[in-house]
Amino acid sequence: MSNCRQYPAFAEKLGFSRQSAYDTSDTLGLNTVGVALIDTSTVISGGQPKTYRHPSWDDAGHLGPIVVDWDGNAYTVPTPKVALYNNPIELQNRVMKIDSATGVMTELLRLPTSVKPSQANPYGTLGLTIDCETRSLYVATVYGSDRDREAGRIFRIDLSTSTPRITSEIDGVDAMGLAVFKGVGARRLYFGSVRTPLIRSVILDDKGDFYGGARDEASLAGVFGNGEDKARRIAFTAGEMQIRGIEFNFNLEASREKTENRYAFAYQAATDSWKLTSVSAVEKSAQ
Repeated sequence: MSNCRQYPAFAEKLGFSRQSAYDTSDTLGLNTVGVALIDTSTVISGGQPKTYRHPSWDDAGHLGPIVVDWDGNAYTVPTPKVALYNNPIELQNRVMKIDSATGVMTELLRLPTSVKPSQANPYGTLGLTIDCETRSLYVATVYGSDRDREAGRIFRIDLSTSTPRITSEIDGVDAMGLAVFKGVGARRLYFGSVRTPLIRSVILDDKGDFYGGARDEASLAGVFGNGEDKARRIAFTAGEMQIRGIEFNFNLEASREKTENRYAFAYQAATDSWKLTSVSAVEKSAQ
């Protein structure tokens, strides 16, 4: 549902190939804060791929998931890695935008909050996905939640006009991975629960706003390892739901470097349900 993304115009002007990709995980081990553009098709001195970092790309500290829209604009959210030094907790409820034409990163908007941030929870925004058909950006935040209180929200941001605005929200839900899928019925936003190994979904109306309550779609409970993985990333390809699962305990030190397990579920159109087809441990993952 998000394959409409276009290559950013500024990257093309800088001579980066279309194999280039944004990296918010410091893949090259350069202690990068924020985001870097990496062109794996071009190797420079020292054997490293060609990279680019705009001066504004570290303004929001360490960043988490990043998505690109139909005009080449990118959206990302602040996500701490190992400490809060670069990510003040009171600034972790923001959505950032990298302009396709200029490459400049600015704050798109701040998500509304109903509770104060919890010192027991270093995280704010965690999940992010884009839906091309309705020009929607979905963002999940656990701002204000802790081990005992579920205060998270999922927001729909309308990107169809020059002034992005929040048009719909789900309250009291702590979620991480987000993705949109349309099966035999309605289009649905899928989200991975932060508190349980469940993957759930909610119906989206024609505009992309939330409609009705959530339902359970799949579970990672008891499937692999300690059986307590949470869905960090969700993606759909050709009738398959691909999930990256990690341990998550609202603790930076605990989730700094965990084994990332990958799960695949096949869509069963006859019953509008999912069947687990494979699972494997792949790599260490920095949340």
